[in-house]
Amino acid sequence: MLQGEVRLLEQERARLMREVKLKTELEEGYAKRGAKQAAAIKDSAMKIATLEGSLGQEASEACLGGCAKKEVATESLGHLKGGLGQVRWVSECFV
Repeated sequence: MLQGEVRLLEQERARLMREVKLKTELEEGYAKRGAKQAAAIKDSAMKIATLEGSLGQEASEACLGGCAKKEVATESLGHLKGGLGQVRWVSECFV
């Protein structure tokens, strides 16, 4: 009688240990993926900031060269800033 109960408890323990191991592996995978995403987001944000600076300089130079170039540069800068906002939103979700 007791041996049967011990066997059942050992089986239950083994099942629970497998579940814990599986969940631990899944969590480690999620953590690694999150770290990679955070690094990619940070890299993208740095690239966007660099491009914004370059585009701002181009917009300033375009002002000297004519209003049409300035309008194009200003519009492009607006698109880049919108993209940066999206990157920041995504980074807040995953970091």
